[in-house]
Amino acid sequence: MEENSVPNESFGEYLRRERSLRNIPLEEISQRTRISMKVLQALEEERWEDLPAEVYVRGFLRTYSRYLGLDENEVLTRYEDQRPRSVPPRKDLFQELPRPSPRPKRIWFLLLLLASALLALYWFWGHGLFRGDSAFSKPPAPGPHLRSLPMPPAPPAGN
Repeated sequence: MEENSVPNESFGEYLRRERSLRNIPLEEISQRTRISMKVLQALEEERWEDLPAEVYVRGFLRTYSRYLGLDENEVLTRYEDQRPRSVPPRKDLFQELPRPSPRPKRIWFLLLLLASALLALYWFWGHGLFRGDSAFSKPPAPGPHLRSLPMPPAPPAGN
């Protein structure tokens, strides 16, 4: 244990005291370490049931310790010693995220389909396929770009 530890001090009180000694607000730790305020408050208030899975908490405590300049192993040892073992596991953090509605995807698909149909209609109309005057229905008009080719010489007669 550290030299300046208080006897019978709880884990949350230890974290709060160390942070207060350094005059670092909880908001600053949250911003700099990207640990949510909810998690930091739950750690300092020892609301074990509000914490995420154990692996996340250990990572948060390492980051918190490094930011305050504390010995990570000391903090983790205190945490292990004081956290109750009978805390029910909390739902995974990712399960709490709101699920996106499937409707926006369906709307985009329908809009894309409609735009494709309109584009195809415009293309066919522009090429005259609906009016019967397509390139396939009329022979090309004669013009200067067409020239007649000379006929091959006739085969010799009588051989």
